[in-house]
Amino acid sequence: MAGDQEMVIVKKTYDFTKWLLDHTGKFPKNYRFSVAVKLENGILDFLELTTAANMRRDKLPLLRRADEALARIRGSGRNS
Repeated sequence: MAGDQEMVIVKKTYDFTKWLLDHTGKFPKNYRFSVAVKLENGILDFLELTTAANMRRDKLPLLRRADEALARIRGSGRNS
């Protein structure tokens, strides 16, 4: 049944989250507590939303929120 399968994005987001969390601790001190924290919180929100969407029949509302979270992540490194 399709509901039992994990969406590919969940696995890839999980892998990316692990990679990102390993690297944000290595950011220069002046970025560690600003940009790094925003990136970490953003990717964790994105992972949470895609994981929740994976368990729902009506995925679209959560995927729209995940898309917004991803847009915030993309903007985190700008203007710094």
